[in-house]
Order: sequence, then structure tokens, then C-alpha cells
Amino acid sequence: MYRPTSFSQLPEVVKNLLIINGLFFLATISLQGRNTGIDLVRWFGLHQFQSPDFMPHQLITHFFMHANFTHLFFNMFALWMFGRILENVWGAKRFLIYYIITALGAAIIYILFIQYQIYGISDNFPELLELAKEGKYSVGDTNSKKLSQLVLIPMVGASGAVFGLLLAFGMLFPNTRLHLFASLLIIMSFEIFFSIPLPIFNIFIFLFILSRINPNLKNYIWYTIPIQAKYFVVVYGLIELYLGFISTPDDNIAHFAHLGGMLFGFILLKYWQKNNTQFY
Repeated sequence: MYRPTSFSQLPEVVKNLLIINGLFFLATISLQGRNTGIDLVRWFGLHQFQSPDFMPHQLITHFFMHANFTHLFFNMFALWMFGRILENVWGAKRFLIYYIITALGAAIIYILFIQYQIYGISDNFPELLELAKEGKYSVGDTNSKKLSQLVLIPMVGASGAVFGLLLAFGMLFPNTRLHLFASLLIIMSFEIFFSIPLPIFNIFIFLFILSRINPNLKNYIWYTIPIQAKYFVVVYGLIELYLGFISTPDDNIAHFAHLGGMLFGFILLKYWQKNNTQFY
């Protein structure tokens, strides 16, 4: 089994993944800001295969793309937090294999779930699909509008792979205590369960500044709740499953992609455990 001689805070694969994701994001916002007419999300985001914009390479490129800075920040922070530990334990090759497979697994589950939704919309699917591709749906036609959203809106982000890393961390280090910011959990709960759109990242930065200005608020703002990794993974997975079934195309969060990353991560880890004489 691979055993690291020293622990690196920024191992090679994690470092390069952070750089690549950052470069993709900078290229996306730079081209959008200059009105070049080049839409990298259209080219590299993962479209449903019925979409005229679908291309096979999107199965790989979509997990280097992100919708906004907040999306990028939280995914990359989680990649660094969990990925650096796993890469130090597994080694670079095994970590990269796991990352790519969970990201692809997330894409597969997402596509299958969207396909399930598409075929469940209407009996006159072919006609609605043609209207959806052209954006020619009536104002009151909810079926064709929903179909248009399902077919034409691409998925971006490394969240599927990140959820796979979270699962791996929970399985390898089940009793490790994670300390969750209570203030962040409260903010996220309001957004998720009460459908209140909140700029989570901006609010958290504001709380950070506030805690620096007024030391009396520091203990309340930065109060953490300890939870063992195995329980955190189970609870988070159940929440994603619940949100996946109640979500709508307007949700803009691919919950089943997150679950896909966890599912494929679980299968791969069990396969490695069964064949524990093969290490990289």
C-alpha cells in the first residue's frame, strides 16, 4: 500500500486541479466580459444529448467549469480540504482515477435522471422536443417550457467529484470530527428549506468582517458544531436525495449529480477493498 513519506498541504494533483479550474473560470468571465460571442459554457458545459449543443467532450470538460465565483470557491475549498488528505494517503495516480470516475459517474446519473424527467413530461414528446430546441413554446405551456429547460440548460461544476471525495473521506476516516460553522449552516438552511435566495458567500464574508470589528460577536459567529465524518456523509447524502426529488428545473442545483458522485465513489472504494492487493 502507498504510504506517504511526508504530508503535503498542496499535493500535485490537487494543485493542478485547482489551477485548471481557476483558468477555466478566468477564461469564461474574460470572454463574456469582452462580448466576443464565445460562450465557453455552451462549448464545455454538459448538455443533455438531445440538445443541439451536446458534444461528447463535455462529459469531461463540464467538471472544470463553474457558474460563478461562489460556486468555484466552495468546490475548490472542498477539493483542497478533503482531496489533499486523500491524495497523500492514496498517491497521485489513484487519487486522479477516483476523481475522474466520480465526476463521470455524477454526469451519467445526472443525464439518466434528466432523461427520466423528459420522458415523463408528455406523450407527444417528439413534437415538444422540437419546439423546445427552437424555444417556440406557448406562454401557458408549462410542459414544453419545462422540457426546454431540461434539454437546453447545461450542467457545470466539479460538485459530483467533490461529493465523491467527501464520501471517501467519510469511509476512510469515519470517526474524524468535522467542525461545521453554525452560522453557515443556518444561512444554508434558510436558502434550502424556505426557498429564500441568499448570497451565502457574501453573507459569510460580511460575518467574518463583523467578527473582526466586534470581538464580542466572534464566539457566536464562529461557533462550530462537531460531527463525525460518517454521520455527516450520511446526513448530507439523505438531504441531497430529498432535495433531488423535490427540485424543479429552476432549482439550478444538480442534486442527483452529487448523489452520482457518491454512488460511483462507493462502488469504486468497495472494488478497491475487494482487490486490496492492487495498489498504485
